[in-house]
Amino acid sequence: MSYDLPSTSPHTGSLYRVSNDSRMRDFRGDLASFTTENIAALLSPAAQDALELGLIEPAKLELRSLTRGAPARLAALVRLFMLGDVVPWQQVADALPRTGVNFLLESGLAVSPSEDSVQSRFDLRPISVDLDGHKREYWITSDLGEEITGKPLLPDHVLGVGGATLSLLRLTPRKQVGLAVDLGCGCGIQAIVAARHAKNVIATDISARALDLTAFNAALNSVFIELRLGSMLEPLKGEKIDLLVSNPPFVINPAAGIEDEEKIMQYRDGGMADDDIVSGLVKGLPSVLAPGGMAVMLGNWLLSDAPWEDRPASWVDPKLDAIVLQRETFSPAQYANLWLRDGGINPRQNPGRFNVRLTEYLMYFEAKSSPGVGFGYLAFQKPAVEISPDDTWQQFEKLPDGRPPSGQDVENFFAAANYCRGQETPLALSDEKFEVQPDVTEERFYRPGEEDPAVIQLRSGRTGQTMPVGQYFAAFYGACDGELTAAQITVALSELLGADVPALAAELELPIRIALGSGYLKVPQT
Repeated sequence: MSYDLPSTSPHTGSLYRVSNDSRMRDFRGDLASFTTENIAALLSPAAQDALELGLIEPAKLELRSLTRGAPARLAALVRLFMLGDVVPWQQVADALPRTGVNFLLESGLAVSPSEDSVQSRFDLRPISVDLDGHKREYWITSDLGEEITGKPLLPDHVLGVGGATLSLLRLTPRKQVGLAVDLGCGCGIQAIVAARHAKNVIATDISARALDLTAFNAALNSVFIELRLGSMLEPLKGEKIDLLVSNPPFVINPAAGIEDEEKIMQYRDGGMADDDIVSGLVKGLPSVLAPGGMAVMLGNWLLSDAPWEDRPASWVDPKLDAIVLQRETFSPAQYANLWLRDGGINPRQNPGRFNVRLTEYLMYFEAKSSPGVGFGYLAFQKPAVEISPDDTWQQFEKLPDGRPPSGQDVENFFAAANYCRGQETPLALSDEKFEVQPDVTEERFYRPGEEDPAVIQLRSGRTGQTMPVGQYFAAFYGACDGELTAAQITVALSELLGADVPALAAELELPIRIALGSGYLKVPQT
């Protein structure tokens, strides 16, 4: 864990020096009851709903009345680390019987505004992560938010766990790997969670402050992570990565490249023009992924008059398997409003500055002839063996209802690609016994008075996606019960329909592949 801490920073202090402190084990023990489940039981539903909206006062008022017993000790931790409250010294000492208040002060986690009070300098909270049906609890430290400080975020602000972070955690495959990388690690939670299923983990960031907090969080959660300071793929030269996870600073900012640091937030603004952060990362993946290696990330792309997928498709190496899912789109005004408010520029508090920046955004999109921005999820696999571009699987799709995919969906898609590439005979004539996924339903739509359906589609209960199918494949799919081979089903259908077997198999080939890749059929174990 070696990198150069900044000599000066808008923030004060560092947590890095306590990452190897022997008292960290005691601190973990003191936090044992500081869990999402216990906090949910402690706060009223009204206070919890207010916290979701960024309103901390209702929770503060509720918890200040708790002064005795186990609830009071938990309340002191919530007030101190999650609400930014000034807490009496003795209450904090009671809540931390192993380490005491001095550990917080010496480590830089907290300050003492007066002789008998303590106030945290960081946000520290438990995060519950579901890994393949098994929930794990992590403690994650980040910088205090605006709702506590009452001030705009500083350029080197380190974010905690938000909706985007949770989406990426969900998107990430969780199979065992050798080397995992969290590129642009921020507070480090992606790297920390990856350490549960990776032999080695590297976390990179352009911000030394982010690496500082990642080091502390890794120690707090008792995992080892190698830290590297640097931009994008530069710190990873020479590595062959089995799993790369990234929520890069992909926000498109008209101020990119200027020297007004007030307009550049390290956690979201990469300092490059247009959507070059995401495109550069995608284009560089073949050089760092190991054979069979995968990458998952969040990103956005400029829209144009062309189909939305044209732009991200132009970034993807033809020898990579890829899934790019567009979750939603933003108009120029919507996009500007989202990120200006995120950076603390509010039209009510500072209408003049807000309007100046808004105009910058609108002029930028006008100059680019762009109607807005698409946002979504990207996943890639470098095939384990050398293949031709004709054999890669690349899917570009709009998500129904904005439902985020899971790591299992990503693994399933790439497993289907690997399976299908290994087949020497048509899938419909193979000896494989395919099985339908139990969450899939079939929908048929008829025109009044007609016996045959006008539309047949499969619907995934897990993702909400639909797959239009023809009558032949609908019949084939309905017979996939794991008892009959694909060849047996196809031959039986040909006899029933009076169809030529090779012609029917050819017609079934593509929908079988789509059904495997999209999770309507289970991918056979190889």
